[in-house]
Amino acid sequence: MTTVVRQVLVSELTSADTMRDPIALYRQVFRLCTTDPAPSPRLLVSLVRNGGIAVGAYLDGELVGFSYGFPGRAPIGHLDAQRAYHYMELLVVRPDCQNAGIGRTLMHQVRAIAIRRGLQRIYWAYDPLRAANAHFYLDVIGACGYEFIDNMYGVEDNGRDRGFPTHRIVARWDLGTPVRQWPEPPPGLVLGAPVPDHRVDYDSMLLAIPDEWDYGSATGSLHRDLCTVVHELMGSGYRAVSCRRAGAGLAVYRLVSGPLTAGHTYPL
Repeated sequence: MTTVVRQVLVSELTSADTMRDPIALYRQVFRLCTTDPAPSPRLLVSLVRNGGIAVGAYLDGELVGFSYGFPGRAPIGHLDAQRAYHYMELLVVRPDCQNAGIGRTLMHQVRAIAIRRGLQRIYWAYDPLRAANAHFYLDVIGACGYEFIDNMYGVEDNGRDRGFPTHRIVARWDLGTPVRQWPEPPPGLVLGAPVPDHRVDYDSMLLAIPDEWDYGSATGSLHRDLCTVVHELMGSGYRAVSCRRAGAGLAVYRLVSGPLTAGHTYPL
């Protein structure tokens, strides 16, 4: 019996002829209409010629994943004031190819490029109610959600999340810090009700959210209530470090208190 292994090839995108397929994939994943706005190939070419990073993942020669971003420098008063970093604007994987390690491979390719350029951190923003994304970013990659931004892009007027405010958590990935392993959440948590975790010897809060979030059937009130709780916790100094499924249709955020400073790691 012969087993055929389908190999994923991840490469940096640098030329104009590599930029059209990523835009088509972006439109597919976010369910955009032909009239909905999207990045243009011209924008991506300009971006990579001026310090940005674009990478694609190919399976049997077909693009199945894509990420792009641009260089940033934190303003005075920011956590990383005056430091240069890479800001990842987008990471997408074709729906039928998700949960196969493609996103992780893309992220580590971006990381390798950023390190070669002398950068120590990558930032990006993600939807706090998409638990699978939160788990990937926090538990798999090892980033930390350090800031909640209310309605970051304004109310969504196209694609799959139309009509909802775009609340976001800003994540920071310290490229030299190993992934931390956090305790599994306990059973019996109530949706949207934060509780302290007394099993550990540091200030840690647990917050249950739906493990699957569908904007097509979700209510605005539930979206508002859950995001309000996350906003209040992070506004009072808590940082999101883990998000794991806990059964009964729930996923559980772990948020820990304390200043997030360069090189800081939380005790286990």
